[in-house]
Amino acid sequence: MSKHEKEEKIVQRLERENRELKNTVRSMQRKLKQLNKGYYKFLIEEQLTQEEAVVEAKKIAKKICYQCHVGEMVKVTVGNRYWRQCTECDNRTKSKTEEK
Repeated sequence: MSKHEKEEKIVQRLERENRELKNTVRSMQRKLKQLNKGYYKFLIEEQLTQEEAVVEAKKIAKKICYQCHVGEMVKVTVGNRYWRQCTECDNRTKSKTEEK
């Protein structure tokens, strides 16, 4: 393989990665737009100030699994230790001691 062929392979790989990343960014922007729509609709329906709405949204919001993006991270408590575990996949966080 010549130096020129290696450089072409590298360029092609980088272009492919760039396309994939652009697709990811586009899809995330669409999701963000949808979430913002829901947030503003929530503000209007509830007639809350922005600070109150943030507090309410945090109460309602689910912790979504960062690995599978499908399941919800549920808190599991055993004694004075707890961790969060996904309802769909086997992902879980490190266990921590509950502070009282």
